[in-house]
Amino acid sequence: MARTPDEEKRRRILQVGAETFGKLGYKATTIQVIAREVGIAPGSVYTYFTDKETLFRASIDQIWNDFLDKFHEHFSQEGVPYVERAHRIFDAAEVFLRHSRQLLRGIDICPDRRALIRRNLERVSWALLPFSEEGRAWGLGLSDAEPETAHCQICLLLSGFLWHLALSEDKDFETELAKIRRAYFERLKGGLG
Repeated sequence: MARTPDEEKRRRILQVGAETFGKLGYKATTIQVIAREVGIAPGSVYTYFTDKETLFRASIDQIWNDFLDKFHEHFSQEGVPYVERAHRIFDAAEVFLRHSRQLLRGIDICPDRRALIRRNLERVSWALLPFSEEGRAWGLGLSDAEPETAHCQICLLLSGFLWHLALSEDKDFETELAKIRRAYFERLKGGLG
């Protein structure tokens, strides 16, 4: 008898998978470890994911998708001032960084995995472009560049922030994140001031 997939269980497997891959690294993470943490039989994981690599990729995509969902939720709030939406978006970015930092740090550098990160950076950069363009009205945009160039600038900034924070020492993470937040909101305040 075939098992019926349960979306909540799938989401829990993805969440635990991301945490476990981040904590233990790809090689040390097993389906058995993830299943034990979720509280299900290892065979149940295979109802949702064909193998460890598929689960790994889906875990990364889920983290990025969660951030994009939050971004769109805050970006599209009509009547909410730009600065308040910027704070909410930055808060969502902090959650994303906290969930993805160890996972990104643990990624083995290989072409397939680099492509996975690049694809998600591209998606997020294009999603942030309208917000950046709106900020330009406040003197906060990156440049008066064509959309392709502005997208490239956003992608470079995101890459820099992401890897800077992913590679920071555990003891320095909160301090580095606070510096980025402070710099961003000082610029925001200066542009509006």
